[in-house]
Amino acid sequence: MTVAAIADEIFTDLGEPSDTTEAAIVIWLRTKTGELNNLICESFVVDRTTFEIEDADGVEINANAAAVLKQMYMVNYFARQYKSNLTTMSNNMLISVKDNARAVTYTNRNEIGKTILAMKAQEEVRLRQMVNAYKLKLTIPRQVIGDDSAGVNTLPSLN
Repeated sequence: MTVAAIADEIFTDLGEPSDTTEAAIVIWLRTKTGELNNLICESFVVDRTTFEIEDADGVEINANAAAVLKQMYMVNYFARQYKSNLTTMSNNMLISVKDNARAVTYTNRNEIGKTILAMKAQEEVRLRQMVNAYKLKLTIPRQVIGDDSAGVNTLPSLN
């Protein structure tokens, strides 16, 4: 899977936000290759000529590893949203105005921050589950328990 394709999926999944671009996502994905390797015990590298994420054999990143990388971006995205919300807490956003009763309603920045943190926590849980599933898929059994001697009569004959 190409880095551009992964970035496009992320950008689309987020609803094409105005605070980032696909190019910025591509750069982020490439710089987080080492962190991905640490999480899923792989050895992906960024190719120096194509700038694609590849394994040691030159094969592009597989779909499962790309899904983990996408999830890493989602966690990062909500962390940035929370930090952005914290820096703008002094500014109140107007959400509704009524003319007849002269009512003005503002958003509660604290509640927005709590919601963003909850979304980030949910994405972190999903990331841990994806990492565990990826690692579990790579494991091989150390011992097989069972009868490996099919067709061999191990009981003494009564004749």
